[in-house]
Amino acid sequence: EAIRLGAKDKGACFVVASIHQSLPFAACSLDIVLNVFAPRNPAEFARVLRPGGRALVVVPAEGHLAALHDALGLPHIDGDKERRAVEEFQGAMVPSHSETIRCHRVLPPEDVLHLIQMTPTFWHLSDEARAGLKTLPSLDIEFAFTLIVLRRTSETVP
Repeated sequence: EAIRLGAKDKGACFVVASIHQSLPFAACSLDIVLNVFAPRNPAEFARVLRPGGRALVVVPAEGHLAALHDALGLPHIDGDKERRAVEEFQGAMVPSHSETIRCHRVLPPEDVLHLIQMTPTFWHLSDEARAGLKTLPSLDIEFAFTLIVLRRTSETVP
């Protein structure tokens, strides 16, 4: 959906790529790299960003989808994801700032099912657990994520 929306902005460029390969951009050619709930390649992000360019990295925060995890008997998101993400970028980029955003929504059962199906959690459920998803009630879901802004400096040239 994000790619579809972004495609309407003629000045934006979205790429789906493997983090294990070079991004299809010249060195120092981008102002912003956006990474949302996905694996990261800090050296490659730094390579394609201009000095002063920013990497916007979004990670789940503690409490994210907690009611969903409780309903499925799954472990919660640990509170260390932001620290680990920033550590990944040491030597490649400098942290600028971060902000945690939280909101709650009461989701009806069909939306709870749709939410589960779009998370990695769904693929880790047994067939029995997947069958039981149809009986989940409405849930008050907290969405919690941290936006981390990292800056590429001229000193952090890969």
